[in-house]
Amino acid sequence: MFNRRVVVLAVILLLTVALPSAYAKEKQSISQDQKIKHSGAQENIDQMTNNNMAFLAIQTKVQNISQQTQTASNIAKADSDAKANAVRNVRS
Repeated sequence: MFNRRVVVLAVILLLTVALPSAYAKEKQSISQDQKIKHSGAQENIDQMTNNNMAFLAIQTKVQNISQQTQTASNIAKADSDAKANAVRNVRS
């Protein structure tokens, strides 16, 4: 079903290619939603809040990808174990 190497490579690809662009899109959409500018310290606080929200969105995406990868890995392992047990049963 799924080869573990393929799954790992897919996760690495997602982390190196998809996430930086996802961060940029999240940050841009948050910036566009909040057009009101404040001066001084309030602007810095707003910027930190925007960054935190963007990072939280990315963290959620990474967590979902990780969960999907783990599920696929568990299914592949269960399939492999079932096939190995079937071969052992035939031999005995």
